[in-house]
Amino acid sequence: ATSSINTFELESDNEYQKALVATMLGSLSEREKTIIKKVFGIGCYAQEMDEIAKEMGMSKERIRQIKIETCKKLKNMFSPYKKRVI
Repeated sequence: ATSSINTFELESDNEYQKALVATMLGSLSEREKTIIKKVFGIGCYAQEMDEIAKEMGMSKERIRQIKIETCKKLKNMFSPYKKRVI
């Protein structure tokens, strides 16, 4: 019985985390969302910043800047949920 409870809790936590990520990504601009997904391989293979830059017609430096700004934004959004996820 303990095993099934732990499995249920893990599945529940996993679903919560997926929903949280989807909500957080949904609050980003399309450009931010695309860059974050491609850099971290969310729903696709992770890509190097120079590949993303070429694809999006931007400089690698600009991709890096947007990634940093967006990660800070996501970190601030995530702060209230830390205790539930960890």
